[in-house]
Amino acid sequence: MALPPGEEDIDYNGFRLEVRRFGSGWRILIYALDGIYGLEKNPNTRQYGERNKVVAEAKALVDQHRASQER
Repeated sequence: MALPPGEEDIDYNGFRLEVRRFGSGWRILIYALDGIYGLEKNPNTRQYGERNKVVAEAKALVDQHRASQER
């Protein structure tokens, strides 16, 4: 399936980050690669130019989630 410009799926550390348009900005949906349920938090922004910022926030959430699972 072809996604609109700027939208993509990023594989990161065992998770899929779905980068999607959200109003005038972006939202990141976070799913385990082998799961159908996402993490509770979905970073988002209402600014088009802050896409990389919310991708970085999503990666940090994945890292925090993985660290909490390893304890």
